[in-house]
Amino acid sequence: MDDAALQAAAGVKEAYEVLLRVPEDLIITEERPEPGIVVRKIELPARIDPRQLKDEEIAELLNACLPENPQVLDAWREGNVFTVIEHIEE
Repeated sequence: MDDAALQAAAGVKEAYEVLLRVPEDLIITEERPEPGIVVRKIELPARIDPRQLKDEEIAELLNACLPENPQVLDAWREGNVFTVIEHIEE
């Protein structure tokens, strides 16, 4: 890559980082409806349209909000909220 291409790539990365700071810009709630089960809701700011995010970006976003090696039982998105159900060892 030449210098112009590197600067353009850095600019795109910078714009993405300014657009969404993880986890500072997110609203993350956690419920424990029963022993060994955690339901996390990860809400994006209204200015972010999750349909515009690539699958890799969504995976990175969710991984940043979950513990290491989560045991995900189910996950879905409704509007700007991702819901993840996990099994945890207690």
